[in-house]
Amino acid sequence: MIRKGLPAEGELVVAKVKKVTPYSAFADMLEYDGEIMIHISEVSSTWVKNINKFLHQGEIIVARIVKVDPEKGYVDASIRRVSSGEKKRRMNQYKVDVKMERLLEMLGKKYNKSLDQMYKELGNEIINKYGSFYDFYVEIREKGEAALKPIKSPLKKEFYDLIKEQVKTNKLVMKRTVEVKSYEPNGVDVVKKELSKLKSKYGAKIYTIGPPRYVVEIQVDSYKEGEKIFSKMFKSDMIKVVE
Repeated sequence: MIRKGLPAEGELVVAKVKKVTPYSAFADMLEYDGEIMIHISEVSSTWVKNINKFLHQGEIIVARIVKVDPEKGYVDASIRRVSSGEKKRRMNQYKVDVKMERLLEMLGKKYNKSLDQMYKELGNEIINKYGSFYDFYVEIREKGEAALKPIKSPLKKEFYDLIKEQVKTNKLVMKRTVEVKSYEPNGVDVVKKELSKLKSKYGAKIYTIGPPRYVVEIQVDSYKEGEKIFSKMFKSDMIKVVE
């Protein structure tokens, strides 16, 4: 689905690189009607001698919008301002949105209706209620059929059944690198107890990088759920999230 208008500053967009010059790259946005320009200074946090080592024609990228000129239609973007976690989450969101649109089209063929008609009868309502197909999908994973309640379209149940049938629901793996420190005389035992609590209470896996750094890994149904769990896990003053 192509969204109307231009993206907002700070927004993460998915785009396909179409041209790379010595000092900039141009990419077509896959969810908006337009292109972005990435200056060589926005490619990496380190000095870039050859932009072609970072961007290639035909590559699908995630970029952060840094400046928008609505009158001229110019959109400047950056890939150095996108973390690896943000890139992974945004690409996952895009893939789910594409998959859901294909399922909407599949349902439409059953009734000899075009994709545009299906958006009018169901798709637009889902997006208006939830913000995106991805957010609707997250609600389905967390609440099941109850996620359909805000939707009035008579096609909602068939679409739900199609999603459950066609979309894999493997658990998502989320990780955070943390530092766990205690200045108590028995600090080592205190740290061990804190890590043990994370394992038993949240089912987390803990990997040692080298004290005081550890990787905490959890399996969840959605990124939204994972962020909620992490916020609960790391309330202790002993724990500092590094990345």
